[in-house]
Amino acid sequence: MLFVFYLKILREFTLIFHLDSQLYLKVKGSWIYSKLGVIYMSELKRFGVSIEEELLNEFDDINQGIYESRSEAIRDLIRQSIIDAENEDEESEVVGTLTIIYNHHKKGLTDKMNQLQHDYHCLFKSNLHLHLDAEFCLEVIVVEGPYAKLKEISSRIIALKGVKQGRLTVTNIEGVKMENEK
Repeated sequence: MLFVFYLKILREFTLIFHLDSQLYLKVKGSWIYSKLGVIYMSELKRFGVSIEEELLNEFDDINQGIYESRSEAIRDLIRQSIIDAENEDEESEVVGTLTIIYNHHKKGLTDKMNQLQHDYHCLFKSNLHLHLDAEFCLEVIVVEGPYAKLKEISSRIIALKGVKQGRLTVTNIEGVKMENEK
């Protein structure tokens, strides 16, 4: 059984203690953890950013109540930019979703979508289908495979007549697979 003690002091420190001899302490956005008395801390670099006041205010408004600090929000943006850049590699292995909204009354549309999914069954892993109203459906399709091929097939589905909106969202999994193989 794992017992967690969680203490937050003045938004600057977060302390989590596990009875399994691990202590986690977050100090100003950086996690420090201890296992059997040894302290580990990721190294942080500080840098300055020049930004218009109005843009900074909008950024703060969007992230209010989500992030404890601007630094955490900026770190997430940087991580997402790195993931996006990795995904631009046409040969990379990715996993993600193809989300589409379509008119299910459009003659032949579901047959065409199903045929494409059957033709490339190795790329399509699972589907979630929702009836939005009497006319439109939402379909979320879990995909995995080479980015270039997923982009091509997804574009073909999104371009079908009767698809109102569609988006392919992916993340690179090559590093994840390598970590699991160790």
